[in-house]
Amino acid sequence: MTTNTEAVPSETKLAIGTRIQFSKTLTEGPTDEHPGRLYASSGETGEITGYNNFEGYMVKTDSWPHSFGASRDEFAPLRAHPDDLAVDRFAAAATNAVYGVAPGAPQPEYINLEGLREKLLAPREIARDKEGWLVHPDLPVWDEDVRVDKFLEAFRIEAAFVSMENDACAEAYETYFERGDADCSAWTPTAPAGAGWMLLEIYDTEDGPYALFGRDWYSAEQERKKEHTRKLRDAVLARRAASSTGDQV
Repeated sequence: MTTNTEAVPSETKLAIGTRIQFSKTLTEGPTDEHPGRLYASSGETGEITGYNNFEGYMVKTDSWPHSFGASRDEFAPLRAHPDDLAVDRFAAAATNAVYGVAPGAPQPEYINLEGLREKLLAPREIARDKEGWLVHPDLPVWDEDVRVDKFLEAFRIEAAFVSMENDACAEAYETYFERGDADCSAWTPTAPAGAGWMLLEIYDTEDGPYALFGRDWYSAEQERKKEHTRKLRDAVLARRAASSTGDQV
């Protein structure tokens, strides 16, 4: 893939969610340490998931859920029907909502989100307000229709959502709704299984309070690979032990 340290020009910037078709085959390697990796094949379709400071865009293919960097000359917007213009306008509005741009306002040249992953996942003191709500100071403001998990995925952050209804004791949950005073301070959200989760936000929904957790995608992937390897090792050892005693697993 090519590297471009310039920001994406505002007049050519495509909205997050834009459908695209790759005009080049994008690969990495091989190197002495890595056998090589295929990101996208020429002609393959996908979509834009975000922006970065290097290639300019974060994209993904339809066949693989994880985002990667790509420059504007490596793909083209895909439009199958004129009605898709309405979809493009909706996607642009959603992008503006995520980046805090008011409707009708001039587009900013570029909003620098470099280092967002490090900022969101850095250890910090959790300071909830008097009613128990929490917003990370570096978390972007977005419209309620934005897929937060997909946005964070573009920055290699794995997201998880925990509801008060499923996490808190029944008494605390019932008390929250009975009082109707929007105070969830009695609830301490439980982090999902696994290591490295950081509490990013506690917010209200029609279904009650929810907590947003995030963790480093790379570390999580390594953890999953180690767990998979451990299970394979245990299975091999169990089979060997059974074989030595004449049993079958």
